[in-house]
Parts: sequence; structure tokens; C-alpha cells
Amino acid sequence: MKGHTERVLCVAFSPNGRFILSASQDRTIRLWCTRTGEEVLCLRGHRGLVRRVVFSRDGTQAVSASYDQTVRLWDVVRGRELDRFEGHDRDVNAVALSRNERYLLTGGDDRTVRLWDVRSGEELRRLSAHTKQVYSVAFCPSGVRAVSAGADGQALLWDLHRGRLVRSFKGHHDGVVAVAVSADGRQLLTGSWDNTMRLWDMETGQEVRKFSGHKGSVWSVAFSPDGRRALSAGFDETMRLWDVASGSEICSFAHPHDPLWTAAISPDGTLAVSAGDDSILRLWRLPK
Repeated sequence: MKGHTERVLCVAFSPNGRFILSASQDRTIRLWCTRTGEEVLCLRGHRGLVRRVVFSRDGTQAVSASYDQTVRLWDVVRGRELDRFEGHDRDVNAVALSRNERYLLTGGDDRTVRLWDVRSGEELRRLSAHTKQVYSVAFCPSGVRAVSAGADGQALLWDLHRGRLVRSFKGHHDGVVAVAVSADGRQLLTGSWDNTMRLWDMETGQEVRKFSGHKGSVWSVAFSPDGRRALSAGFDETMRLWDVASGSEICSFAHPHDPLWTAAISPDGTLAVSAGDDSILRLWRLPK
């Protein structure tokens, strides 16, 4: 899928799998048809690169995070901006939308994690425990807890109601730049500059498994819908599919001369999309 003019930093499937959103250094967000690969619309407005984009649960809206220090809410049906959230005073690297869509979680180069009310635009909490840039955030299914990760090598679990730190997940030897929470909320995946992806027990904070194989930083991690598989993508120009229970690599997908920033699994678990420095989105069929 070709259309972006600079590297693609994030991809996301719509909840029904029919569409894909992509965010790019070219400051645009683009909507693609999964079946045809055609570009459906282009969202413009950010004044800096767009680092992250996520769909709403019904697929009609999206939220993006940008180096222009804003987070924006979009109508992806009509192709227009609905609202923006301002407060970070440096680049915003991460955004997540709660399951009930009442709250946003953001993280940025100002080393803070912030919780926002979607309807009012009000900043509800500011969480400060990271000592370097925050690169990734994710809500737990309950919406009461959330995870953040950053260049300080920490992944942190937060109690959002109390605004306090619950525990940290320690084991990576370099910055942690990607997180994903399993659908049941029991497990956490992290990706790091130390070239590994790791699996953690959310309740104990203990490392369950280390996935080794990448020869470069792992910038993207994801669970399959059933939680039995995991997807990773990194700067070694590969996307890899793993068996979560055994830690074994199922298969890999090569992107020659294209360091990867992002990958995602479709809601039915049959497809994956990946993208990176060459600005092209590639769609893959995953083995059964």
C-alpha cells in the first residue's frame, strides 16, 4: 500500500478488520481498504510527525499522537478533526483509548503519562515515575489499570483511580518502546532496544519468557486475538510470529533494506500488516 512520502511509524486494524490506519513522519494519517489496498482518505492537520494512531471500538473514530505536542480525535468517516488534547510540552509518542472510550492515556518526551477525559478534554491525572521519554502506553481491560514504558528501561503498572504506581517490570537491558496487554489482562508483552520481546505476569511482575531472535531493536509487539501467538517487528528488517506458550518462533517475514517501526494483527488473527522506513504498508497472511 503506497501513499505515504516518509516512514510509517504506526499501523492499526479497524475492529472489523476491513480497514487499516497508518501514521507517518509525513504528518498524515491514512485510511486503507484491507481487501483492495486502496487509500480511502487522508487526514491532515498535525504539524509534526504522527507517532501513534488507534481506532475507536466502532471504527468510526481514531485518536492520534504527534510530535506537534498534541493528541487529536478524528472522524474517519467524514475525514475531519473533532477535538484535540493539549498539555504535553514535548513530543507525544503514545496514546491509548480505554475500552469504554471515556478516557485517553498518553505518554511523551516530557517523561509523563497523562489520563484525559475524552468528552471534556480535561486532564485528569499526571503520572510521573519515568526518568526518560515515555514511548508506549496501554490500558488493561478493566480500564482501572494501565501500563507505560520508556527509554529508562522500565515498564510500569499504574492504578489510574488512585494515581499511584503498582509495580515495575524489570529485566530489559535498554529502553522499552512497545507494550501490549493480553485480552484477559493477565499477561504483558514488551519490546526493547535490547533486541528482545518479553512476556510478563501482570499480577506478580515476574518475567515469564524471553523471545530472542531479532538482531535489532524491537519497536512493535502485539498479541493475537486468542493470546496464543505474539507478533514483533524491529530494526533488523523482520516481522516475527511467535508461540506464546513455548517461546518458539513460528515464522518470520523479511523486509529487505526496510527497518520496521510497526506491525499489527487483524481482529480475526489471519492477517498482519507491517511498515517502516520505506513508507510502504505490506499485508501478510499468517499461517494457521
